[in-house]
Amino acid sequence: MSKNYDITILCKVVDNFGDIGFVYRLAKNLHKINPHYEIRLIVNDLEAFQKIAPKINLDCAEQIFCGMKIFYSQEEEICKAEFSKNLPSVILECFQCGRPKWLDEILFASQSQEKKCEQNGEKIFQIINIDYLTAENYAEEFHCLKSGTRSAFVKKVNFMPGFTAKTGGLILDEPFIANWHGNFEKKQNAEKCVNSNCDKNARNYEPRKILIFSYPKNFLPILRAFHKFCDNDSSQIQIFLAQGIGKESFLECYRKFRDSQKFDLSQIQFSELEFLSQEDWDEMLLQMDLLFVRGEDSLARACLCGTPFVWNAYPQKTSQDENYHLVKVRALLEKMRPHFSESEFAALEKFWLVYNESACDISCEKKLEEACFEFLSQAHNLKRGCEKFSESLFALGNFSEKLDAFIQDLQNF
Repeated sequence: MSKNYDITILCKVVDNFGDIGFVYRLAKNLHKINPHYEIRLIVNDLEAFQKIAPKINLDCAEQIFCGMKIFYSQEEEICKAEFSKNLPSVILECFQCGRPKWLDEILFASQSQEKKCEQNGEKIFQIINIDYLTAENYAEEFHCLKSGTRSAFVKKVNFMPGFTAKTGGLILDEPFIANWHGNFEKKQNAEKCVNSNCDKNARNYEPRKILIFSYPKNFLPILRAFHKFCDNDSSQIQIFLAQGIGKESFLECYRKFRDSQKFDLSQIQFSELEFLSQEDWDEMLLQMDLLFVRGEDSLARACLCGTPFVWNAYPQKTSQDENYHLVKVRALLEKMRPHFSESEFAALEKFWLVYNESACDISCEKKLEEACFEFLSQAHNLKRGCEKFSESLFALGNFSEKLDAFIQDLQNF
């Protein structure tokens, strides 16, 4: 039977919306799964939160939203008063965000620990570290692994999202699943129509919808590949550009491409999206034929969509390797490989790796253009492999339900 736990969730917004996107989705899903939870969400950036949840009030350091309490972490006096009075039981520390100084003072103060012992027989504070999503093998090694703190009254354990049965999997929230089923049926019906020749030119007349959500990069080779693909396939492309830090670099490249007077852009339509709520963003992803994504939450949704996609990993450099982030890219590719034929996967792998390389000289531009064109040409064939990968992730179960069960099993708080 579910216990009535207080769940405190910590979120430090670092990269626009990936962090808060995951945390917001998790909080809603936990509340849906277990209405007994009293959820308090501590976030350092209400403006970023409001972009995906428009009803968040920027002027309130403490507010109730979607059945949970939201606290702005920078308002130390308000937060410290609340959490000193109502001590946290379970703390979800997301993405190694660290804890606010005022919260650490509460957790490790001797009087708080004494008070904790007196409340309902609970003896400790339990911190669950929810790490970044990764396909690397260490996710399995760290999942449910305990780690130490400087107090016997404060326990800490890791809980890893991931792509295998030995991790927590991905969040499968009801609004996304409902949209997924609806859009999957629409796309299946459209595919049947094309295959049965009820409109043999349907694929040519219907623009291929492509979402661009990326870190800043040189998009000129991508746009040249788009144009070449349209010419070769007698088709049209409709680009949807998302808000975020990569938007301006795409717009700059698009203007250069448009003004070069070398290309006829009549086959390439372009729309700049407004900021979308998380629910509308999910719906947008599911309507696309091809996805360019970045960030924790959007990567997870792209994997579940069953739509061909390319992931722009967060750029990471070391003194020895300016493309260190390719380790994460290759790890995810290996999880996807079994679901594709060898020739299909070769096009996918080539484009992912080139797209994520830091170098951008003329030779690299040519390589990126060719890889993108090959990827576009194979996109229709890649769809089944992406659907199979999606099915494998759904089969792992819901991250939130696994986390809920894990919390219920914790003993000696």
